Amino acid sequence: MAYFKHDYSARNDDKILEVRAKFGPEGYGLWWMILETIAENKGLNTSLIGGLSLGYGVAKGTLSELIDFCLEIELLYKDGDGMVQNRRMDEHLEEMKGYKDSGKKGAEIRWKNRGANKGANTPPIGEGNADKNREEKRREENTTHTNPAPASSWEANGYDKPASLEQVIEVANMSGFEAAVAERYWNKRESTDWMKASGNQQVPIRNWRADFALIASYLASDIAKEKDRASPSRSVTSTKAEPEPFYSGPDMDKITKQVARLTGTR
Repeated sequence: MAYFKHDYSARNDDKILEVRAKFGPEGYGLWWMILETIAENKGLNTSLIGGLSLGYGVAKGTLSELIDFCLEIELLYKDGDGMVQNRRMDEHLEEMKGYKDSGKKGAEIRWKNRGANKGANTPPIGEGNADKNREEKRREENTTHTNPAPASSWEANGYDKPASLEQVIEVANMSGFEAAVAERYWNKRESTDWMKASGNQQVPIRNWRADFALIASYLASDIAKEKDRASPSRSVTSTKAEPEPFYSGPDMDKITKQVARLTGTR
């Protein structure tokens, strides 16, 4: 049995509540281990209780006490061979057997109907293979026309890359970037065969449009910085006016000569 039903309200069953009250959460967990063992082995052999306790990771005495208690409150029972069983598990097995038998009967009916219809439409000897060959040829031709072989391993692996620089420029313009950004992106990815770093390895680019959107701003910033560095530096010319003389009246020349004579600088 691959699985069995587990009611989401099983913890609130009257008898399960008795198990939980006596053995706590550990007993509840052991209960489901017991059911799994019954489903797996079509019963539980109490003579192998030592191996079971080891597999469950619980003391042998605790497991024996729990099984005896479940037998006492009729959560479990022993069949004619002395194997511990569970009646709810029996019901599940019968239900699954019914599904299986119904499936077999349905398959038999379908095969029977198929055989009856096949006789009515069987072509003459020799035509069947011819029709089959024609059908296979038609499928091959359709496959060739509708599903041509991938142009490259990129398409085969589900990756894509732009068909041309013009396509990148078109996407760049739609995103508000100049053609220089598209050219920079194209050259960058062409130089690495459209691979990019991912951790410690290089991987193909799955979506070049998303990749462009991710790094376009950085490329535009680099281009702007390069243009700024390439522009000639502008010389700074001082526009500060020379200080005017403290006096510029009509007698300035006469006063200047007197000062020169007195200071001996003439």
